[in-house]
Amino acid sequence: SSGEMFEAQVVKVRSELSQFGDPIWEYFLRYKKWKPKWNEWILESHVCKVDKNGFERMKDTNSDVHEKRLSKAAADKKAKAALKGNKEAQKEDNIDRAPDTVSEKPYMLSIPTTLQRRLLDDLDMVEEHKLLPLPRDPNLQQILARFEESLLNSKTPDADPEGLGSFIKGLSEYFDRVMPISLAYSFERVQMKKFWMKSKVDDPTRSEIIRPSEVYGAEHLLRLFVKLPQLMQRANAPQDISRDAQTRFIQLLKWMDKEQEIFHKEIEPTDTEYLEQHQKELS
Repeated sequence: SSGEMFEAQVVKVRSELSQFGDPIWEYFLRYKKWKPKWNEWILESHVCKVDKNGFERMKDTNSDVHEKRLSKAAADKKAKAALKGNKEAQKEDNIDRAPDTVSEKPYMLSIPTTLQRRLLDDLDMVEEHKLLPLPRDPNLQQILARFEESLLNSKTPDADPEGLGSFIKGLSEYFDRVMPISLAYSFERVQMKKFWMKSKVDDPTRSEIIRPSEVYGAEHLLRLFVKLPQLMQRANAPQDISRDAQTRFIQLLKWMDKEQEIFHKEIEPTDTEYLEQHQKELS
């Protein structure tokens, strides 16, 4: 367990006797806006009423958990820095040392817990041979436009309209490049090909190729966040660009965490024909 608290509905109640003959009460909880697989039995001592005091306890508990995570992350970073310092000291003793070509990771992104569970639900969907309907509504371009508008309307000092516009444009173009290669599960590739073929039939006069950012949405953008550190490292992105981008990515993640309606509400099953085509793709 992460130690965090979430709003839930009590489905069942049971009790067992302790070694002293006292009842130990447990509640079977169904968490709001979460899939049934997260339902679980919880001891009474870990449950509180959904009222003002309960929400205060949940807020304090989650705040403590967050602070512990930050403290642990800071301690880990300090330990890594010390280890790196020891390695550098050892290198100084080696006259014929080779140049150090290993660079630090440009950055790491901390994905909010609710979005992490979105990723797990996404994987479960594919493993159950189900798919997201295409095109997504909203698609990536619409999502980024809403994010840009929200940040500009907030009038925060770091809004920087010009820099924000460049970030939005760059992210959209980068998504278009990596989406077909890195962000689609193998099970989704048949659907991808079918959609592109159908789009050519539906609109044969369109000269421009439909961009992935016009078709896919929040789910695949979230997958991009998971892969970004390694993708940016492979691209050998300059550290100053990486730091600037990291600030924007964190802002976007926080915004997505609040705007949960941008994620899928419906999924569609696949038929035998689709499964057969998928098998052919694998063979």
